[in-house]
Amino acid sequence: MNKLKYTITILILTIIGVNIATSQDLHLSQYYSNPVYYNPASTGMIKDYFRVSAQSRSQWGNISGKYLTSLLSFDMPYNDRIGFGAYLVSDDAARALNIFKFVLSAAYQITTPNDKHFLSGGLQVGFMSLQLNHNELTFDNQWVVDNFDSDVPSGELTENRTVYAPEVNLGIYYKFLNNNKKIQPYASFTIYHATMPKIDFIGDKNKRWPMRFQGILGSDIIANDQLTINPGVLAMYQENILELMPGIKGQYTFNPDINMYLGGYYRLNDAIVILLGTKYKNFKILLSYDYNISDLSYYTNGKGAFELAVIFVPKK
Repeated sequence: MNKLKYTITILILTIIGVNIATSQDLHLSQYYSNPVYYNPASTGMIKDYFRVSAQSRSQWGNISGKYLTSLLSFDMPYNDRIGFGAYLVSDDAARALNIFKFVLSAAYQITTPNDKHFLSGGLQVGFMSLQLNHNELTFDNQWVVDNFDSDVPSGELTENRTVYAPEVNLGIYYKFLNNNKKIQPYASFTIYHATMPKIDFIGDKNKRWPMRFQGILGSDIIANDQLTINPGVLAMYQENILELMPGIKGQYTFNPDINMYLGGYYRLNDAIVILLGTKYKNFKILLSYDYNISDLSYYTNGKGAFELAVIFVPKK
């Protein structure tokens, strides 16, 4: 049974890795922890000196082939209306496929500073590399009875390959900023891979990376001087696949230097996400866990993903 489970899970991870190479992007449960990555229009739109966000997601570690995603971003305001930044991404699928991105980001505040209606637009330009490691792939004819033999020829024509492509993203962001109101809604819309770059792994020169459309709707609800509640929903659509993740998190302020965070989210037909976090002075640390409820839970025993975000924002 263990050998059968190992076989199935390796095949699942291989399929997922190849699927990412040809259609779907990575996702993070803590999308709010890295504004630069999730919308270029958020770049540098802060009143502080700068912002550094580091994020790591590890999933399916209890079955063969861990899936590890790492993200690092930096952004800062240039003046009252312009912000600059950049981010790095490393997405490693069971060592079989690695996606690396380096992207520069810029945003412009369309509305005037101090307006109660905040509206900004952003643009990102960079590159990505996709590296396929044939040695980490397994194929059905390499399994003899219940044993895997890497010396058996796979019969496949795949080889180690690295593909480079441009990355261009567009975004727009709106928020209602009237401090006299307890409800302050916001909306975000982003288009990824706007140029639909060509991705050729298996000789299909017409294969293009499909655009991904992403929308975020939410609101800051100020219950009192100490408690702020943030309900929201993330929607992503790419190549006929829709992902929805509604949820809510709360922020409790003990004093100007110490905040606590607690939240819960539901990724439709995939996972339940629990969030805990704290903020001390300029540092914010958020930890979340995805409990898997999809068909894959049969092999993971419900174990999903750990995600850690560390954010540093020195205040003016």
